[in-house]
Amino acid sequence: MLGIINKIDKLTELTNALPDNTYIFSTVSIDKNKATFNVNVGYTDLHLSKLIDIFNNRPESKMIFSVRSSKEYYTTGAYPTDHQVKELVKGIRKECRVFYQEPWPAEVPNFNLEDTVVLRFGYDEGCNFDKACAANTVFDMEHKNGSGVLLISKEGNIVLENRVPVLI
Repeated sequence: MLGIINKIDKLTELTNALPDNTYIFSTVSIDKNKATFNVNVGYTDLHLSKLIDIFNNRPESKMIFSVRSSKEYYTTGAYPTDHQVKELVKGIRKECRVFYQEPWPAEVPNFNLEDTVVLRFGYDEGCNFDKACAANTVFDMEHKNGSGVLLISKEGNIVLENRVPVLI
């Protein structure tokens, strides 16, 4: 799925604008060769160990988690939950900081910090990829059907879960 997603020109234009060392937790759904992405759903405890492995193997010594708080308008709670954030921080062998984003429509700051990797959950009004997700932008795909969970970045996308084997 990594290679397939990186071949989508329209998506590449959006991800190339992302800050360095920034990953966005996202889901993808493909129906009849048409893909849509979502940045506001999909995280479960099943992804915890994969995220810990991925980020513990990165060279940076610091990590920022950008998350949504339960004070957000139009939400049913924090994303990810406070418990899930604590478990992520506990498992990462780096100096970790948790950034609670200001309520929408505030933008997430560009954390372009030396020796730091960022994992962002939830919508960012300042990100064109997120705006495309919110607008239900459809991306043409080679595959007919499928879904998955991935980390989107300008450095390349990382597949966390293939819900349909055809995406591999």
